[in-house]
This record gives sequence, C-alpha cells and structure tokens, in this order.
Amino acid sequence: MEKDREVGLQMVIGLLSGVEGAHFFSARLPSKMTIRKFAETEEDKQNIVSAIWESALLSLSLGGLVSLIGLVTKTPYWWIPLTINAGITTGLSLMYWNDLRAAVEKQPTYRVMLVPQVR
Repeated sequence: MEKDREVGLQMVIGLLSGVEGAHFFSARLPSKMTIRKFAETEEDKQNIVSAIWESALLSLSLGGLVSLIGLVTKTPYWWIPLTINAGITTGLSLMYWNDLRAAVEKQPTYRVMLVPQVR
C-alpha cells in the first residue's frame, strides 16, 4: 500500500511537471524576441546575462526547497524534483545564452545552433 502511494505521488509530480511545460512556451517565445530587440549596448547584454543567472538561481532554489521538504519528511525519492528542475533550468539557460550570442552576432538563432532553417 505504501509503495502504491509513493508511485501515485511521483505520478502527480510528473503531471505537474508536464503542465509546467506550457508555461515554458509562454515565457520563452516573447523572451526570444525581447533579447534580439534589446541586446544592443554592452549594458543591455550585461543586464540579460544577470537576468539569466538570477532566473537560474531562483529556479534551482525552488527545486532545492521542494527536495528539502521531501528529505525532511523522509520521502524516499526526495531528489527527483531537484534533478528534474536542474535539467530544465540548464536547458533553458543554454537556450537563452544561445539567443544572446545570436543577437550579438546579428545572426538568426538557427545558424548559431547549427540547425537548418525551417521554411
């Protein structure tokens, strides 16, 4: 019975993670345009870099807090939220770094990433 409860909780965490994917799209799409539009001066670029670091820190802090709650309550899989969070945060951070680099080089993002253009 206890194992069924743990599996159920992990499924809920997985579902919540999946639903969060919609938020990534609503945040990511406007951000890409914003970076290309406003990364003109050196100060603008530094502000974007600061924002990437701050966002990553806040995101990892949230994942750490959720995992800490799991650790304190002796949940066997307490490390899963932090692991998932770290992977997603790393991926998003790399995408934003790529956008900034593309803006600085005045190239389309797909060329910087070496991905063929979709027509």
